[in-house]
Amino acid sequence: MRSVEQSWRERDGPVPLSWVAGNAGPPPYVNVGDALSPVMVSLVSGRPVRRVPFVGDTGRMVAIGTVGQAVRRGRSAFWGTGCSPWANPLEAGTKRPYAPPADTQITLHATRGPFSARLLSGGAAPALPHGDPAMLLPRFYAPQRRPRHALGVVLHLSELADRAFEAHPN
Repeated sequence: MRSVEQSWRERDGPVPLSWVAGNAGPPPYVNVGDALSPVMVSLVSGRPVRRVPFVGDTGRMVAIGTVGQAVRRGRSAFWGTGCSPWANPLEAGTKRPYAPPADTQITLHATRGPFSARLLSGGAAPALPHGDPAMLLPRFYAPQRRPRHALGVVLHLSELADRAFEAHPN
């Protein structure tokens, strides 16, 4: 049986990719990491991407973000993906530990780290690369800028007090 990733390499057309899209707002916003998922997959693969749901029977790729726990059914290839220890972290009152769904074939190529690898594999952390694919961005886009400060911090959406255009940390 051919793997999901072999079939993507052997055909033309967009890579089927699951990622978290923005919120309509107001104001509209998106987590930078989530927004970079289709960008990085397209840059590295040299192909366009097509957004597909996290839940479904079609094959899909999953890349940047703590989204591994959202994937259900079908076959999925993971590349640098993180995973929450909770099955549905955003659904109120559903604090049950994550376990890979029985109806889901997960192929791990890389995960954010060993913790995510253990969760997504359902046991011992397999020997595979760890890291966020967004670390490859400077290979494709590296503007020459002079630093204005010695340290820069990029906050996650969950660390912001509001959704204003200027960052207001909690």
